[in-house]
Amino acid sequence: MEIPTTMTAGLMYGPKKVRIEQVDTPTPDDNEVLVKVEACGICATDVKKYTGRSSCKYPIILGHEFAGEIIEVVIPVSKPEKIVPENIPLDVIYEDNEIVLINKKPGMVVHPACGNFSGTLVNALLYRYKNLSELGGVLKPGIVHRLDKDTSGVIIVARNDRSHRILAQQFFERKIEKIYWAVIWGTLNQEEGTIEENLRRSKKDRKKFVVSFNGKRGVTHFKLLEEFYLLSLVEVKPRTGRTHQIRSHFAHIGNPIFGDPVYGGRNRKLSHLTAGERVYISRLLSIMNRQALHAKSIGFFHPSTGEFMTIEASLPDDFKVLLELLEREKKIK
Repeated sequence: MEIPTTMTAGLMYGPKKVRIEQVDTPTPDDNEVLVKVEACGICATDVKKYTGRSSCKYPIILGHEFAGEIIEVVIPVSKPEKIVPENIPLDVIYEDNEIVLINKKPGMVVHPACGNFSGTLVNALLYRYKNLSELGGVLKPGIVHRLDKDTSGVIIVARNDRSHRILAQQFFERKIEKIYWAVIWGTLNQEEGTIEENLRRSKKDRKKFVVSFNGKRGVTHFKLLEEFYLLSLVEVKPRTGRTHQIRSHFAHIGNPIFGDPVYGGRNRKLSHLTAGERVYISRLLSIMNRQALHAKSIGFFHPSTGEFMTIEASLPDDFKVLLELLEREKKIK
């Protein structure tokens, strides 16, 4: 999105010119652009009175920090009025007239957002299905929940508004049972446990979520499945559904998801390895060029029949190859 050099901010006592300096670019998973503006003669008190809309076409939402005459705002990215259906192959695990369950491949964005208005799961769904829930609006037809771009695995889609409401209520009441597989750095000091830490978006890097006492409650249950040389395979059951919850929680306890470029999963521990270990890990990283995180199954009550269903998604090729190499190295060691 093109950021204007100046714009008029409509404060309650009258318009003021502000100078904008872009400081962060939007990501595929983010519909907003973080910018800094220099407010000419506008103090923090005045900013707090701000009504939330500029006099030009860019609406402004206040950020969280005020430092003298420099304020942070968020300018929502403009979005297309219509999403184009695209003939993209989908791995459909289950479908009926109410729901569809997809095994999402890694690298696919779930719904259109800034910089990604094509090639998404929604583009593919619109091509394949005439009827999808409209509760998510133009950009998210059928989308009840989401997975990060580079997280693979099962995702549920609603084909009508009624099913969407019922499934959304199950998510709200935490009746949905989600299980992930993750390969993490190092070993855990217990075979089973819970990470319970509040999470919020990082003030320093908007692409990350960090542990903070004033964040939203996050609860992640885990179980060690197998220990390998330098890495471990864990089963993860998130109790809450915060953005990047699993990735942020495991990074917080010192065991980032292997391959995760945002939370230290590609380089965090390389400096502590021997030359031989670095060669071995570099080979594994060349195979897993994303976070080694897969949504393996989801359990829910069918919105029409009320039957509890558990749908599993097979591992993608990169995850399979990674586990095969880890098993092979384990036998050698």
